[in-house]
Amino acid sequence: MFLYVGILAAAAFVQCLTGFGFGIFAAALLPLIMPFKNAVAILAILSVAVNFQLGIRVVRRVQWKVLFPVVLCSFVAQTVGAKLLFSADEEVLSTVLGLVLIGLAVFFAFLKERISIQASVRNGILAGLCGGILNTFNVGGPPIVIYYLKACGDKEEYLATVQATFFITSVYNCFLHILWGNVTAEILWYAAVGLLVVIPVIFLGFRVFQKISRSQLNVLVYGMIAAMGVIQIVAK
Repeated sequence: MFLYVGILAAAAFVQCLTGFGFGIFAAALLPLIMPFKNAVAILAILSVAVNFQLGIRVVRRVQWKVLFPVVLCSFVAQTVGAKLLFSADEEVLSTVLGLVLIGLAVFFAFLKERISIQASVRNGILAGLCGGILNTFNVGGPPIVIYYLKACGDKEEYLATVQATFFITSVYNCFLHILWGNVTAEILWYAAVGLLVVIPVIFLGFRVFQKISRSQLNVLVYGMIAAMGVIQIVAK
């Protein structure tokens, strides 16, 4: 339980600083102390609370035109990805996911100044599809974050749009877990304990976020993608 609480606290703080990373950080470590499917179900529930608590603070800055294509396509991809969660080999998926995250981090960290990702329906669709597949495992942040960093005007718009997107997709993710019978009394108990951990951490972490510049935020985002990719590989 001590490790469980520590992992969730660290993951919640990461989410406050970068706007994503709660699911990625926790999903890389929680399977070391509990079954993978249990960990994913718990994170699906906790992600709803985490994203709501962060998003409600900046909801007025949400860029809805940017959000809608991403969310709709994420729903489609999550529905397809739910079948993979209960059939594919866990170790293979973790290794592939880790390599993808590292590749994304390296690519955008070195070439981001040469790339202009505009807020368009096409780009929103691509970000939603990629993020939706990954969000099956509660790690759908990177494609959506990379898109929103360019599509949103400032860090408040970025954080608001990211959290609104993740809140909506997390609710749908919970629905899929319930539909597949992957939510039990034990999972609900762990989720309740997790809420007692992440809520105060988010309150403190949001204060730190307000002091971070846009350039510092970019470094944190790309660095976090790379770090979580490494964790995904070595944790198994």
